[in-house]
Amino acid sequence: MKLSLPAVLFAGLGLAADPNVWDFDESCQTSDRLDKFTKAYNDAELLAVKAQDDLKMVLEPHPDFESKESPRLRNWDRIARAVTNMFGFTPNKAGHDPNEEHYSNVRYVYDRMVKTLHDGQMVPENGYSGLKPLLMCDESKFVWVGRDDADPNDATGRPLHESRPKNIAPGHAGAWVYKKRYLASASKGDTPGLCRPGIWGITLTRYDFIVFCPHSFDEKASNTPSAVDSKDNVAVGDTLDSYSTSSLPRIMVHEFAHYFGADKTGGPENRDVKDQPAVGKEGKPIYTLNGKYTNKPGPGAKPVVTYDFLWCSNLARSHADELGANTGPSKSTFTAETYALFSLMSYMDNFDWADDGKAKEMKTIPYDQLPNGKRLRLEGEDDETFNEG
Repeated sequence: MKLSLPAVLFAGLGLAADPNVWDFDESCQTSDRLDKFTKAYNDAELLAVKAQDDLKMVLEPHPDFESKESPRLRNWDRIARAVTNMFGFTPNKAGHDPNEEHYSNVRYVYDRMVKTLHDGQMVPENGYSGLKPLLMCDESKFVWVGRDDADPNDATGRPLHESRPKNIAPGHAGAWVYKKRYLASASKGDTPGLCRPGIWGITLTRYDFIVFCPHSFDEKASNTPSAVDSKDNVAVGDTLDSYSTSSLPRIMVHEFAHYFGADKTGGPENRDVKDQPAVGKEGKPIYTLNGKYTNKPGPGAKPVVTYDFLWCSNLARSHADELGANTGPSKSTFTAETYALFSLMSYMDNFDWADDGKAKEMKTIPYDQLPNGKRLRLEGEDDETFNEG
């Protein structure tokens, strides 16, 4: 059964989200990018607001089982499955504690995201570095400055290594510089090396900038349906990845999760929502070797990071053995992709996406059979069911 979003949900969202709360770089405002960027940014706002709204709902007790036709009951159950599937913890049927560690970690990210995208109030107000946070769409804006060259941002024209001793270590040949961001490097190269093949975007919180790579505006990305546009056209069996992998709104929520998941100076030594290593269903790290996935490390094997539904779902699983250190809510609440996919699952709420990442009509699922369910997560709960009508 398809359920429509409550009409009041997006009251107040009539005005378009304004990217000018950031330092909105000219590289995103070219004739071939501006419309795509603006649409995706607006969609990212809607996705973030809906994710936050869903998370608020599980703070309430699970609705009475007698109200089987109540959308609130079905929504509570749908949200609980999505939370378990993406973030690895099971909402409490008595109403989840907002101060519970994993829940509060997730809300921290979405609340800051919504504050910026929807309310138009940048968080943190002055960035992590004191610079106005920058959104850009082309790394070619960076200019190489050698260590002995004059620092373009130094009033006295001192050599870079003298003006920026904290940035330029003895082994650095110089830095790529743009808008007072200094990306030090041991060698010059042709580019800063941020937008490599297959990379949609890069977030460097300590430098207060996000670059959405040109790849994010190519034909593949343009032809990927947005969850916002596609909600009412979803069919049973559709995969969540078909609305996410190369979708610019998904890319934006992913990068924003990196940015808003940080704190203090934004460095990796602080709070850090990263791209966690991907794991298999048993919790073993996954690598690529000769174009194939393997759980065996070795020469030439490259670690895979957590992207797309399968890897997010696997990361959220809890394991009682030594592999448990690789997975579970302590990992899945600190990886960016789970935030992106949960927002899609929240917005396209006329279907259940949990467990296999495919659109399914609502069904009754026993509480102990939640996605990736493990008895150790349920803390002795009985086998009552979630009823989806």
